Amino acid sequence: MNIKRYLRRSASFLALALLLTSCSKGHNNKGYSLEYWSSNNGGEIRFSEWVVGQWNGRQPEAKVKYQPVPEGQSSEEIILAAVVGKTTPDIYSNIWQGSVEFYSQAGILVPLDTLEGFMDFIQKRCSPETIREITSGDGHIYQVPWKVNPIMTIYNKGILASLQLDTFPLTYSAYLDAARQFRKDTDGDGYVDQWFGNTSVKLAWYQRLFNFYPLYLAASDGAPLIKDNRAAFNNEYAIGTFRFLQEVYKENYFSKEQQSAGQDLFVAEKIATKF
Repeated sequence: MNIKRYLRRSASFLALALLLTSCSKGHNNKGYSLEYWSSNNGGEIRFSEWVVGQWNGRQPEAKVKYQPVPEGQSSEEIILAAVVGKTTPDIYSNIWQGSVEFYSQAGILVPLDTLEGFMDFIQKRCSPETIREITSGDGHIYQVPWKVNPIMTIYNKGILASLQLDTFPLTYSAYLDAARQFRKDTDGDGYVDQWFGNTSVKLAWYQRLFNFYPLYLAASDGAPLIKDNRAAFNNEYAIGTFRFLQEVYKENYFSKEQQSAGQDLFVAEKIATKF
């Protein structure tokens, strides 16, 4: 597999805007018509505050109440809890494309194509290919694609140079060979304390969007995980990706430490690459 494509294909993670029907009540009583949540990323918060301010200034009869999604282990878990508790916003702009189908089947999303003028809007904004991609299995559209979250690999150029590498390894075999050279027990205590990389080892399902999925997209040239409502990844690309991830942990090429615990191993030069 050519890992170089990983940097391009992994930008396929779409964060999407959508309307929720199980919204919290009482906006009008507080002077607002709709409630909107964005991600809690600093740049997006500033952007959302600006957009909502512009809207409210021009549409005082239909003001929007804004806040970033509440803090939690993940925004996916926060939204799911809000759905269960019927405290969702009316508009949410930080949802993964794959989750939209789940919520649409649960009957809690507004089919945007039933709104007057929506199809003219989406056809001007998106290509026919994109419109086909965002159309749900029931023929309706519940989402508006508006941003991408690129998943990338960073690496220490000095460490690669010490391994006589001019560039980042571009294949699984080259990557594993470099990892074999760099892995070390530097203090002689019998435990590896210098690794070639790391990625999340948390069991939460969405963590696979940041390691397996982008590697699979790169290997398969963007093939979907689901096709015709059936799993479509029992193939050489998924098997190769899982074997690669299995080997980097089996051979101690990757650290098993949680990325949020203790010092940053990449900054400390204890790991050479990081997804």
